[in-house]
Amino acid sequence: TKKHGNVCFFDIDGTLAWQDPKLAQELPEGERDLSPYPNETVAQAIRTFVANGNKAFICTGRTLSCIHPKLLELPWAGVVCLAGGYAELEGRIVRNAAINPGLLQRLAPYLEQSGEVIRFEGIDRVVRMSADAPETYGYARTVGDAVTQLEHYNAYKILMSTPLANRIAQDEELGPLLCLNELELEVTEISPRECTKRAGIKAVLDALGPDHGTVYGIGDASNDIALMEAVDVGIAMGGDHLQFAGGGDMGHVESCSCLGSQLEGQGGGPNTGLLASDLGMVLHGRILAIALLGQSHVLADECGVLAVAHDGN
Repeated sequence: TKKHGNVCFFDIDGTLAWQDPKLAQELPEGERDLSPYPNETVAQAIRTFVANGNKAFICTGRTLSCIHPKLLELPWAGVVCLAGGYAELEGRIVRNAAINPGLLQRLAPYLEQSGEVIRFEGIDRVVRMSADAPETYGYARTVGDAVTQLEHYNAYKILMSTPLANRIAQDEELGPLLCLNELELEVTEISPRECTKRAGIKAVLDALGPDHGTVYGIGDASNDIALMEAVDVGIAMGGDHLQFAGGGDMGHVESCSCLGSQLEGQGGGPNTGLLASDLGMVLHGRILAIALLGQSHVLADECGVLAVAHDGN
């Protein structure tokens, strides 16, 4: 007997909400690192999904401290953050996989001699390291000083320029130990190879147990390929119109061509991830409606609200 209903893992940036990263840099320092948060239509869709007996989870590359407080007020059953390095279910930690001290020590020469501002992410805060960093909390001049400011001295991800990350990836010893994810504005994050959204979702589902319905995942970027691999039904966000098998354009559920091109050719099956152009055919007969509500589009099935797409502005 099912006890929990369906489960859905929602990416934040580009999925639940979006903000221009260039404009984000112009915000006050205390707000610059915070995620965007969805509009009220999207928020209500999440509440409805949960009220119908389902479980909703955040699944983001961001650290917990950088998720907007307004977003955390929604009725989440838990969170997968730091790209799978850390996960909670109903307030209980089910995964905690920080960068080990030995790996940090081997990365230190690259980072400290780069001449860049390097960003270290822990559960509780972000620390920026550079050779001329101010002597104040939240800044550091060495890897050791940066890590000591993080809770339990745990760094889960490190952000740097894409050229520097690529140079580290070419290191024959370090490269195989790392997972690289290129972000916007020529920035790339690195984390341990085993830290992926797939690993974080698996930890949550293992803790949740088998008594639940379909597991959905919704994302928009390359690091969400791992999310798609961990769920029964993956939904890629982007900008294409969804065509149903029954004919006609039933709304504007989005599919990301960048993510889609990387998913193509990886074979079929429920764990591969679905392009929105394929979604109507795969789920035909189970989806009831796509409704346009304000600035958002809500995908609904027999359990109620399933997914939300925004207009991207």
